[in-house]
Amino acid sequence: MNLAFLANKHLTMAQARLAHALQARGHGVFWISPSRRWSAWLAARGWPPDRVLNLPDFAARWRAMTLTDARQDLGGLERTDGLTIANIILMDRVLCRQPERLAYGFLAAIAQAIRSFLTERRIAACFGEATWAWEILTALVCRDLGRACLAVTTVRIPTDRFAFFVSPAHQIFEHRPATAADRTWATEFLATYRARPQPPSYARGQPTALRFRGYWLEELWRGLTKPADNRDDLTIWPLSARIAHRLRLATNAATLRLASPFDRARDLPADRRFVLFCLHHQPEASIDVVAALHSDQAAAIARLARLLPASHELWVKEHANGLGDRSRAWLRRLARLPGVRLIDPGDSTFALIRRADLVVSPAGTVAYEAALLGAPAATLADLYFTRLMSCHGDPLTWPLRQVLRTSSADDQSRLVDFLAWLHAQSFPGFPDRLAADAMRGELDQANQDLVLAGFERVLGALGERAAAMETTS
Repeated sequence: MNLAFLANKHLTMAQARLAHALQARGHGVFWISPSRRWSAWLAARGWPPDRVLNLPDFAARWRAMTLTDARQDLGGLERTDGLTIANIILMDRVLCRQPERLAYGFLAAIAQAIRSFLTERRIAACFGEATWAWEILTALVCRDLGRACLAVTTVRIPTDRFAFFVSPAHQIFEHRPATAADRTWATEFLATYRARPQPPSYARGQPTALRFRGYWLEELWRGLTKPADNRDDLTIWPLSARIAHRLRLATNAATLRLASPFDRARDLPADRRFVLFCLHHQPEASIDVVAALHSDQAAAIARLARLLPASHELWVKEHANGLGDRSRAWLRRLARLPGVRLIDPGDSTFALIRRADLVVSPAGTVAYEAALLGAPAATLADLYFTRLMSCHGDPLTWPLRQVLRTSSADDQSRLVDFLAWLHAQSFPGFPDRLAADAMRGELDQANQDLVLAGFERVLGALGERAAAMETTS
């Protein structure tokens, strides 16, 4: 089967290791790269030019394209599911700052190039993230062609399993039905998790705004000495903008630590009834694209605060690793809303879940954690664990008073059914660690073999479906 990886900064190093292994197993591997730097990196490691689609090659085309032509071309990729080109541009931290004609022209020009590349090379599936607009656009092109575009990442809980997610919808690609063995695992896992819940390993490894990253020096050196590497790469901010952004995050974090606007939950009355709202990191496709109409978290909190009965407060908690994403002034504006309290990021989220009458997150893991612990939970986005939610989507549609009167949303049978399904669709391993290992020049062969086994199973399922469709047609 022919497949393509979507090159994505340092993720490319890990992808290349997987690509060589898959090629050795008989698969045809191609690349779509938004960067001259990574296209050159791939060429230096033996990938021939006809196997790499270098998007900067089409810069003259996207700069010459009129806004009218670009809009007309891109309109054909949109459907009635709300996944619009405007949402994709607004989510992308680089494109959203570009002139409208350039943003639309870029996406229209590369959509044409990607469509031709996938068709001419007979590429059946693409694998990458949904971090940048061009990656989500690739998913739209794949959808239009009837081909898969999958993101390989953790299922969050359990922390040691991963799945292939349909990009960017954040729904898991299903490849087999759940069995009795999956249900046995699910029952045992749920009991173990409830006895001692732990945050996912990826959350524990996320650096804070005040922590220096070693690769920044390399990026600074490259930006100063090799500016041509980033020419026409619309996933890269100008160096000055990147420095300003990091300084802003660090300043916000330092200010919040020196002049905290937060309450400690232990200092508040134990009988206080509240809804817990956990802030989500942005930008990210799960909130800015999948939950686009609710992506303004300040507006979502204000709306929810207006809907709550007087018996409840709305407790808003910033993620401990997200401190700095939002300024003190932004947070203080929230705290001025009637019934809203800012809760210290250092407080135990699990302890808050057990006290809350409802746990809300735009698209975060905390809602999933709450559901597993038997608490009512809600998300603003439609995610793979939505079936566990007491409500989701627009808070105006939520049966809030009914949910808040419910002492518990606990339904172990429903939880076991979900976990059994999740176990059936997922695989053991840590694909998220492959990139960090590759950047350090290390290789965990056992982990890579587990990830490759998942690839082989999913590629086999895709092949089976393609054969079945050909037979039916």
